[in-house]
Amino acid sequence: MARCEISMFSRKLQKMTSLVVLLPEFREGVPYTDLPVLYLLHGRTDDHTAWTRFSSLERYVSDTNLVVVTPDAGLSYYQDMVYGLDYYSYISEEVPAFIQRSFPVSRRRERTFIAGLSMGGFGAFKIALNHPQHYSYAGSLSGVLDFPERVEKSLKSRGAAWSSIFRNCFGDQITREQLLGTENDLIDLVTAADPGQLPQLFQCCGTEDFLYDNNQHFREACRGTAIPLTYTEGPGGHTWEYWDQAIQEFLKLLPL
Repeated sequence: MARCEISMFSRKLQKMTSLVVLLPEFREGVPYTDLPVLYLLHGRTDDHTAWTRFSSLERYVSDTNLVVVTPDAGLSYYQDMVYGLDYYSYISEEVPAFIQRSFPVSRRRERTFIAGLSMGGFGAFKIALNHPQHYSYAGSLSGVLDFPERVEKSLKSRGAAWSSIFRNCFGDQITREQLLGTENDLIDLVTAADPGQLPQLFQCCGTEDFLYDNNQHFREACRGTAIPLTYTEGPGGHTWEYWDQAIQEFLKLLPL
């Protein structure tokens, strides 16, 4: 397996940025075309290198034909920021276009996947639910899945630093009520969607995670519906130890 760290100029961001791409080994007699691709998103405190630094991701995909792409999204919450850069457009539009031009990855929905952890779990579901025609599987590992509720709690309990992050992303006046019913309200998006058009959704969260209750809100909204959700939980916190195990469960679901 090859690990490529790429620096590129992004027209959406109007700056240089970086991403990591994991490429499968060439095997004699196995076509090196139409390769499945997973866009794997990082959390709030991480960057594009985190998945290959803090988990054993390379080992888990080494015997597959999967291409893995881990772009950088800064502190954007995968948003076209009000006071910042257009990371949502970069991740959802420019990165896939660049990867499809540069590597022999599939352009077919059934071979295109997206997932992420924490902030990246929110970003993965946000992109997949707003663009379900592009992804057949989407995974959230300890994601912020009731985003309006999480913003409200963070602004009340975490002070100026969190306020500045959310203000940069969403503007000066950001409240739970303003987020409800928007492209950032994942519960509204998933319950309003036609289940038959949705990708297969994978959701997991550790039972000791501070986002456990937040994840339960999303799970309960899907319970008893035709929404194609696979949910799993188990002991663990908001840690790489948990995510290293969880990404293995998501990879097992993919039709590789």
